[in-house]
Amino acid sequence: MNWLSGTLHAHAFGGLLRPERMSDEKAALPGIEKKSMGNVQNCFDVIEGKLNGLYTVGGAFTVVDSYLFVFHRWGKGHGLDMKRAYPKYTALVENLENRPSVQKVLELEKSQADS
Repeated sequence: MNWLSGTLHAHAFGGLLRPERMSDEKAALPGIEKKSMGNVQNCFDVIEGKLNGLYTVGGAFTVVDSYLFVFHRWGKGHGLDMKRAYPKYTALVENLENRPSVQKVLELEKSQADS
């Protein structure tokens, strides 16, 4: 969880989602975004390499799976071909999408976006 929150979330996605936090120079922002996207992909490579099943930790659902679900959606939202580049990670997410609780949250999120 520490690596996910400190490296993937804060460091990699932080620079991608809010590059202005990294520099006051507007000219630097595109470079920060580019570097941050590379950092995201590097982190996703690590995740893909460590996954061995439909759950991150052992054979059961944990909070780590929920956190990875969010990052997968962010990656997809930023144009990454998650299914092609990260098939094991995508299988984990697709498994989570079958959970009734996840379906309920996704429906709620969609209805809020539509209103």
